[in-house]
Amino acid sequence: MFACRYMVAEGVRARRSRDELVTPGHKVSLGECTAASDPSALATPLLALAATLTDLEDWGALEEAIGPEMHTSGVELWSDGAQSAGVWRCTPGPSRWDFTDVAEFIHVLEGSMTVTRDGGEATAAKAGDVVVFPKGWAGTWEIHETLTKAYVTF
Repeated sequence: MFACRYMVAEGVRARRSRDELVTPGHKVSLGECTAASDPSALATPLLALAATLTDLEDWGALEEAIGPEMHTSGVELWSDGAQSAGVWRCTPGPSRWDFTDVAEFIHVLEGSMTVTRDGGEATAAKAGDVVVFPKGWAGTWEIHETLTKAYVTF
C-alpha cells in the first residue's frame, strides 16, 4: 500500500475514501493506493513536489522525543515488512534514535538538524543533504526547525 498524489497510473487502484474508487488517469490527493495483483502492472509510486506538501497525515507525537513533545506527520509511499519509503515531517526538539534492526536513508527536503552518533561528533544536516543511518547506528537528533525528509528504511 502506498500513497498517491496527482495522477493515478495504469495498474493502480486508488481510493479517495473507503467507498470511492478512482480510475487510472484521474487526479487524486493523498489516499490509499494498492498495486495490481499482476506483477507486470505494478505501479511506480510518485509523490510530486514532496517538499511543498501541506496535507500530510497526522502521525501524532514522536515517541523518540527526549524533551518537549514533538509532532510528526507524513505519508508512506511504499512498505514491505520493515522496509518502507515516504515523506516525514517533524517539529523541532531533541530525540533519541536506535537503528538496531533497520537502516535509514534520508534526503532532507526542508529544515535542519544536528545528528550525533553515540561516542561520535555532531553532524549538521540541512535542506538538500543526504544522510545514511546504518544498521546499528544509535544517537541523538536535534531538529532546529521543522524538518521534512524523504526516507527509505531497509
